[in-house]
Amino acid sequence: MDTDFRDRLAQALARVAGVEEEAAAASLGAPTARTIQKEDGRPQSSATKSAGVDWCSTLAFALAKERKENPAKLAGKWAQEGEWPAFVKRAEAAGPYLNFHFNSGFWWDVLAQNSQAPEMADRQKTSAKKKPGKVLIEFPSVNPNKPWHVGHLRNALLGDSLARLLSATGHEVERQDYIDDLGLQVAQSVWGRTHLPDPTAPEGSGDLAGKLDHILGWQYVEVAKRAEEEAVAAQVRALLKKLEEGDGPEAREARSVVEHCVKAQYQTAFAFGVFHDALIFESDIVRAVFKEGMEKIVSSGAVRKETDGKNQGCVVVKLGDEKEFAGMESPDKVLIRSDGTATYTGKDVAFQLWKFGRLSADFSYAPFVSQPDGSVAYASTGSKDGKKMKYGHADTVVNVIGMEQAYPQQVIQVVLRKMGLQKQADRYVHIAYEHVVLPEGRFSGRAGTWMGAGGGPGFTADELLREVEREADGKIAAGREGGEAGGPKAGGENEQTYSKLRGIPLDYIQIEKSAASSGVSDPRTAFANNSWRDFPIRPRANGPQGAVAPCGRPEEPKLTGRRGVEPPSAVPNEEASPAAGAEARKGTDADTEALKWAGAGAKNAGRHGTPDEAERKKIARAVAVAAIRFSFLRTSANQKITFDYDKALSLSGDSGPYVQYAYARAVHILKKGDEAAHAPAAPEEPSAYEFNGQELALARAILRWPTLLSACAAKYQVHPIADYAIDLSGKFNQFYNTTPVMKAGKKEEVAARLLEVAAFREALGRAMDILGIGRLERM
Repeated sequence: MDTDFRDRLAQALARVAGVEEEAAAASLGAPTARTIQKEDGRPQSSATKSAGVDWCSTLAFALAKERKENPAKLAGKWAQEGEWPAFVKRAEAAGPYLNFHFNSGFWWDVLAQNSQAPEMADRQKTSAKKKPGKVLIEFPSVNPNKPWHVGHLRNALLGDSLARLLSATGHEVERQDYIDDLGLQVAQSVWGRTHLPDPTAPEGSGDLAGKLDHILGWQYVEVAKRAEEEAVAAQVRALLKKLEEGDGPEAREARSVVEHCVKAQYQTAFAFGVFHDALIFESDIVRAVFKEGMEKIVSSGAVRKETDGKNQGCVVVKLGDEKEFAGMESPDKVLIRSDGTATYTGKDVAFQLWKFGRLSADFSYAPFVSQPDGSVAYASTGSKDGKKMKYGHADTVVNVIGMEQAYPQQVIQVVLRKMGLQKQADRYVHIAYEHVVLPEGRFSGRAGTWMGAGGGPGFTADELLREVEREADGKIAAGREGGEAGGPKAGGENEQTYSKLRGIPLDYIQIEKSAASSGVSDPRTAFANNSWRDFPIRPRANGPQGAVAPCGRPEEPKLTGRRGVEPPSAVPNEEASPAAGAEARKGTDADTEALKWAGAGAKNAGRHGTPDEAERKKIARAVAVAAIRFSFLRTSANQKITFDYDKALSLSGDSGPYVQYAYARAVHILKKGDEAAHAPAAPEEPSAYEFNGQELALARAILRWPTLLSACAAKYQVHPIADYAIDLSGKFNQFYNTTPVMKAGKKEEVAARLLEVAAFREALGRAMDILGIGRLERM
């Protein structure tokens, strides 16, 4: 239903409007969908956000000028005259918008179709229609002489999630990593391994002390200091020449160092859930495909050899007449230097031709590393024992490379175009990303930190994960964050107040007079019906433990030592009614009150149990990875990121752990249903069931998923998926706060609401899979 209904609605709209079905389909969408950015970064116009609208069309806008008619009149005419599918309860015009309202049967079909939980092994499979052609995504292409820093991590997470996104939409995806084993930095590091003593691991490096990428990184600090010495520079240049020639013990030693470093880097990748299909080494590009690639480029007339001027003797691509390079003082790009050596861009152009399957030359491969997901990553090899494999031959090539590489990436597109490969030029996609910044001093003096680009501090991905995991484990062990999740999304002043009031008994919360005059003077009532968002709230002066902090923030109850604390809801737990919630709070002390508000209490704490240390560590790692991945992916790639530890680990805001908790909460409810022998099921008479506002909002959000997924894949954007996960989680928490499930009343109502919970769980789970956030069943 969730894809078929759009086709049926488009067909009906096309008939009544007298347009092609494609035009009608393009005008249809969810009224509350987050916009997908255009390529220039500006948002597209979103549909009307009229309350209670299920789907809408903006077709009247597009046709009004062409037909010289008022768009509102067009929409009104279509609403009255259209023969709509049976699932449309009514169509109506709201100004120039044509809005649709669907019947109950439609919503139960949507929920039923989205409620089935796939087996773990099937989660990465997709039911989407297979797309023709292969998409090859290259990431993160880190120099193999240092650990990943946070910028490399952003690259890796973008590439990995884009691969997940495109796979989910039916594309065949190849995940590839480019290994620059012939670069100057590699030659310098190999020189350092030969001429310098092993570095001393910085204090606090812990298990990183034996990790080769960190060892090379620490040593590279000293190598960089010595590199300006003429004697050292001469030795490095001689070594680089031997590496490029590919013969002798130096080249074999360099390859060994590089491979071991990459394997150490991949330990980092695996910790973040990042995997690859193939690794292509630059030395193999030079020896296997570069010659044929450059011959094709030269013979096509796309480049020329300069006979005079500063580029005399060089093979150059002329760019002065290309619009992308208008105004540049020296736009031309050298691909082959006068001494016959290739520039980085020259080698890269030839490599892109191979990716598109435009060369007959190919690589041989050997197994490189077994990955935790059960797959094997293969690496190109010059060995005669290597075997041929079907890598490359892509229909679309996506390169995840930093913003600063925009110029050479545009050069490659122009060369492809000049060669007559317009299709390949159009399908050559550069995903440019900005830098990542960490709070100043966060890792000051810690292991493996050194000065990054522009004189700023550079931090490793390993250290970031270790630090966030440590903080996550501390929060889980102390239970101090237990009272945050499930509440409102951080945002408005009232919501910030709510965050500060977590764990405070409702008896100590003051509802302002404006609320009391509206008949909402009891905090319990305000929280039970969610009306607290509409009125100012504050802690009473005689708050718990007899004090309010000088800044106006109440002191938090001490929850140290508590385990398994759940987030707050409008009532003590999903089974209670507002009245039962008020009753449950009578005669409790502040500590127990806070726990009950958090959805725990003695009964719940016993049921959930206390995780042992091994389980706690496992959860802490999953929460830490979710916190980092979500924080990095939530921001558009073209915007800088300042990583904030508190926000990333918050259970009450826009964070990965907030999403994880919503998922875990849904799993818990469904387990309770299973224990009580209640199976999720739609009502026998769907039309007799009255959805409340929170139920419909949740169902509408679930319905948006296929449209959002397709739009994100078309634009190569991941951040709207993160926005969706937050929005969906928030709607579920509102549903949870207002709509009893196990205490719904009739058995049929319990089954129906369990179906809603199951549909949410799977909808959110699909978004989490693309973001690479673990589906925790317990936090």
